[in-house]
Amino acid sequence: PLSGREAERGRRDVLDMQADAEGAWVIVHEPKPTVDLTAYIETHNFRFDGAFGEATTNRTLYAGSVAPLVSHLFAGRIATCFAYGATGAGKTHTMLGSPQEHGIYSLAANSIFERMEASNGAGGEGLVLRVSAFEIYGGKAGTTPDMQPRWPTARDCGRVPSGGHRA
Repeated sequence: PLSGREAERGRRDVLDMQADAEGAWVIVHEPKPTVDLTAYIETHNFRFDGAFGEATTNRTLYAGSVAPLVSHLFAGRIATCFAYGATGAGKTHTMLGSPQEHGIYSLAANSIFERMEASNGAGGEGLVLRVSAFEIYGGKAGTTPDMQPRWPTARDCGRVPSGGHRA
C-alpha cells in the first residue's frame, strides 16, 4: 500500500489486480525515465490462476490456492507450496501465521491430518506423510538464516499422527 507521504505526492500504487472467470491479471505500473529523463510508466500484464490482495487473510489464501493441493496428496501426487517475494512482503507471516491467525503450514497440517484420520479404517491404513520445509536466504538453503527450525510441527498444531501414520 502507498504510504501517507506517497499519497500526498500523488503517487500511484505500482500493482493493480483484475479478476475474471478465467483467473486474475496482475498489472505492474513500472516508473521509468526516457533518454531525456522524462518520467513515464511502463505497464506489464501478468496472467495467473488467482491473485490475492494485501487485505487477504491467510485462511482465504489457503482456501483459494493451497487447500486444493491437499486433494492431490491423497490421490498419490506430490504438492509444493512456494512463497516468493521481497523482504518484508509478508511471506513469513503467511506461512507461519501468528497467535491471532493461523499460517499456511498450520492450516495445511490440520487439513492433512484430518484427512488421514478420516481415511484410517477406510482403506487408509499405512498412509505415510513426508513433509519438507526450508528457506532459501542469501543463496543458501536451510531451515532459517540462522539454521534454527521455526516451522510448526504436528504437535504444535495439536495433532499427533496415530495408528499407522508416520510424520
